[in-house]
Amino acid sequence: DLEGKEFSGLSAIWTEIIVGFKAEVLNNLYVGVNVQFKYMLTQDQPDNFENLYVPGYNKTYDSGRFGFGFGYNISYLIPLYKKG
Repeated sequence: DLEGKEFSGLSAIWTEIIVGFKAEVLNNLYVGVNVQFKYMLTQDQPDNFENLYVPGYNKTYDSGRFGFGFGYNISYLIPLYKKG
């Protein structure tokens, strides 16, 4: 029974490689996408319980060390200076 049980002091360490691109779609408005390849280095697990999700890493599958993700962004470049 896990109800009311506190899990503190857990940590995970991973490394990731991110590849993506960004393009200007309107004047000073950009959109970008990326894919992430993640490799779990270490993780603490409670007794008799396997981690299902690590914040920032995402889901963990069958104690696998590899993970994948994706992301997108929208950004606006504030024109502080005029181009000369």
